[in-house]
Amino acid sequence: MTFEFNEDAIRDLANRAVTIRAQEMQALLDEVRTTEQGKDVGDVKVSLAARWRETFERDLTDPHLSAWAEQLAKGGRVIVKPELEGA
Repeated sequence: MTFEFNEDAIRDLANRAVTIRAQEMQALLDEVRTTEQGKDVGDVKVSLAARWRETFERDLTDPHLSAWAEQLAKGGRVIVKPELEGA
């Protein structure tokens, strides 16, 4: 039996997975901005951390948590830009 490793196919698959996760992250961040803008940064931080944990089953930690909460509290948008291999 012969096993062929197609690097391009593996890279494309990984890039699609990263793109999908980035879209999920962007949707969550946009939702938090919509529901939490104008609120106290500390409250936004708690909300963002809880929603992130619930959605992605992992913690969002500093420095991202604090920086993003501050931006979202002001009504600013946090943009997720995935880093793709070979792009």
